[in-house]
Amino acid sequence: MFTKVLRVTLIAAAAAGVTVAVTHHRPAGPIMVTSTAATSPATRPNATVARNTNVGGATHGDPSGTATFNDNDHGTADPSTPGLTALFKGITVKARSVSAVVTAPPGLPVTNTTEISVLFGNRRVSKNYDRANGTTIAFNYPVGDGKRHNEVITVNLTEQAPGGAVPYHWNRLVVIEPLFEVTVSDLAFTLINDCDPVGDSEIVLNFADDRGVFDVELDMSASETRRIHKFSRHLPAAKVSDGLVVPQLSFFEDDLGGFHSQSDKPTTPALLPGSTRHLKFDSADPGDEFCNGHFDYILAIDLLSFTSL
Repeated sequence: MFTKVLRVTLIAAAAAGVTVAVTHHRPAGPIMVTSTAATSPATRPNATVARNTNVGGATHGDPSGTATFNDNDHGTADPSTPGLTALFKGITVKARSVSAVVTAPPGLPVTNTTEISVLFGNRRVSKNYDRANGTTIAFNYPVGDGKRHNEVITVNLTEQAPGGAVPYHWNRLVVIEPLFEVTVSDLAFTLINDCDPVGDSEIVLNFADDRGVFDVELDMSASETRRIHKFSRHLPAAKVSDGLVVPQLSFFEDDLGGFHSQSDKPTTPALLPGSTRHLKFDSADPGDEFCNGHFDYILAIDLLSFTSL
């Protein structure tokens, strides 16, 4: 009496949205694993979702130009005018996820036209200070490998004083660690063929990810679909360092209802960084080529970015 076990791993190539052939130790041909193309992230309230993860280019602690780094807060000297002093004291620099936001509040005693020019690595964004409404300059760094790292931001002020332009600059360090809203849908499992000649088929469905390894027992007939809610999850602000794993799925038909072994909790392939995709594939019990099932679920992954902090 043998327990029939199948373990189909959604390898990284399938997770990236390509077609993968998964072969089994049975005479039937390979089973095709397919997923739809990644979808565009949707905009969410408060946080905007970055649609281009390469915005900002390669920027890693390279202030360039004449900028220097002095204790995270101080310029090369004190500001030389009241307007520059007010902006230096009033401007805040904050970061969350891939976003860095430089904010000058309204109402500062700045009487001359003054440009705020911010250097994010090797990308510069400039605006004149708006005394009535304040000025906000936001920038999204590239996701890259998604890991936490530091970035140097240089704030350059140029006041158009009666005697000519008066510049001032200082640097700030920010921590960039991409955040993703992750939603894994319920798993829809459809039994394609009856696995027993009489009565329902005794299906043991297995899924494994960073949460652990889980079995779900199902009594099903051909063409029946069951939705596994336990498979779903929602993480509003996940990081690469959380170690999320693409789910691994398998099933077998257990005629005897006996003991069966479980694999260890997987550590690969990593779910982040990544994009939204619809994963669906067919598979079969390796001991019965006529016992086939269909897996279907959605990984929704949105990169969070912010226009104000």
